[in-house]
Amino acid sequence: MRQLHAQAAARPYIDAELWAGKLLRALEDARRDNRTEVSAGDLQNATGLTPEQFLAAVQWLERDDL
Repeated sequence: MRQLHAQAAARPYIDAELWAGKLLRALEDARRDNRTEVSAGDLQNATGLTPEQFLAAVQWLERDDL
């Protein structure tokens, strides 16, 4: 497990991947607050991402190789 953690820590991350993480955390927060509907605008405000960053995050999450 330590080796896996070390490999992940050493690997470079691209911006879209990091933005996707922010987006997923915002979705988790909304779920925890029992919000059944969350708009893209709400998520963008919660994450602080620009529209371009938000789109890149969504595209990252929709990749086929995940």
